[in-house]
Amino acid sequence: MNILQIVSSLEEISGPANSLYLVATGLAQLGHEVICAHYVGRQGPLVQRLEHQGIKVINLNSKMQGSSRINHLKLLLKLIRIVWKHKIQVIHAHNWDADCYAFLTAFFKKVRVVVTLHSRSYFKWVDSHKLKYERLFFKKAAYFACVSEVMANEFKQITKVPENKVKVVYNCPLNIFFNSPDKQNLNKIRHEFNIDDSEFLLGSVGNFTKFKGIIYLLEALAELKNNKCKLLLVGADVADLKPEFDKFLSGKTISQQVIFAGFRQDIPDILDAIDLFVFPSIEEADPIALSEAMARGKPVIATRIGGIPEKIINNKTGILIDPENSAQIKTAIEYCLDNKAKAIAMGQVARQLMEDKFSFKTMIKNYEELYEG
Repeated sequence: MNILQIVSSLEEISGPANSLYLVATGLAQLGHEVICAHYVGRQGPLVQRLEHQGIKVINLNSKMQGSSRINHLKLLLKLIRIVWKHKIQVIHAHNWDADCYAFLTAFFKKVRVVVTLHSRSYFKWVDSHKLKYERLFFKKAAYFACVSEVMANEFKQITKVPENKVKVVYNCPLNIFFNSPDKQNLNKIRHEFNIDDSEFLLGSVGNFTKFKGIIYLLEALAELKNNKCKLLLVGADVADLKPEFDKFLSGKTISQQVIFAGFRQDIPDILDAIDLFVFPSIEEADPIALSEAMARGKPVIATRIGGIPEKIINNKTGILIDPENSAQIKTAIEYCLDNKAKAIAMGQVARQLMEDKFSFKTMIKNYEELYEG
């Protein structure tokens, strides 16, 4: 099957961009012909990873500046040419406004359109273009794939999309995250960041934006009595929040306990090195970083939002907390410190759940079914 995956930007490793990478990789491994397209910003590390696997990546807007109607039309014409040239059968759009280009292309060439909704921001987008979606675009959609049950239910309530066109396809980690830990790489990471065996390493992975709630994790760490804890934060500061974090840490003893590692490619090794994964986001749908930590067998603390409770069974596969609540983060960390064996057991149960219900193979199979109809 010839499939075009399209997302607005591959410049940063965002949820939609990472999802495109995962789906494209899985489809290519099964022998499908996959092309990926983007049109905002420069080419980021995901482009290199895709091309390394022999997947063609096209920057639709590489020579155009701004977002005038003429440039939108030029971009659409480029997309239509790609569909004709490569005999594309399915366009899989990730979030808005990639879906608009996919739907418009479907008016000129018979092609199935599947759209993955990665966040609630999609609802606001549809609401602001209600007439266009209800009169034109919804009719062109084969399926809308929502990354959580709660998102699917909300989408069905606020739109006129037929219920049988709305499906749930969870984000699932690459198979590498289910591999056994490498002790040598684990030790290498802890040595790199000067973490000795007696120290308890907290970790969180994800690009720094306001909705990731990192400030609440820092507040919780500041209140912990245990000074043998360190915190490793992995991800790019796309929202320029580092000065805010530095200001909070200034003059506090915990400033020596917090490590900003920046963007890393070796996430499985990073996860192996940490003792507890903390995910304090205040807005999510189905975060891939959290699923990767669970697949790696890490005990996790995460906020009770979006689709997270659909994967975390409280006190069984992880600990759920309220968003924007540093006191609950502190209490949950202390519980794991005082009950390390139970925390480790939760991580193992979480890993088994991911293998049974949220494997990479399952995600790709679900998308194949949507493509085939």
